[in-house]
Amino acid sequence: MTITDIQNLIDILKETPSVVKLAVTAADGSDVVIKRAPMAPLSASPVESDQQILGSASESLISPEPEIVPVISTLVGLFFNQSPQIQEGDRVKVGQRIGYIESMKIKNDVIALATGVIEKALVSEEEPVEYGQMLFQIAPERQIIEE
Repeated sequence: MTITDIQNLIDILKETPSVVKLAVTAADGSDVVIKRAPMAPLSASPVESDQQILGSASESLISPEPEIVPVISTLVGLFFNQSPQIQEGDRVKVGQRIGYIESMKIKNDVIALATGVIEKALVSEEEPVEYGQMLFQIAPERQIIEE
């Protein structure tokens, strides 16, 4: 994966504010994960007390909003859904094959990058796809970590 490819992924992340993390496996087998930096909450008052800041920070650590994990096309070709067909609402596991992209008569697997539920299926069977195009959105399962 080249610097230009990585810059294209960063641009995709910038253009879609609802996406906080991109994870892509390139055709050469390299893995790239890009996360959006956490944004500071906007405040109506210009000055907040330390207690207000600590209170809002601890609340966000306790109950984080679920993020959407996109599945991005790593090449140009025709998309084919997995059999049985993966649809919105289906549960997938990390590493599960959810389809493939045929390019130059070679089948390249499309893999789920998180365990969760398919939030949106953005492509249909035999649809042409472009490099960097979002194919699916996965709502990952929340994991409870006990201390």
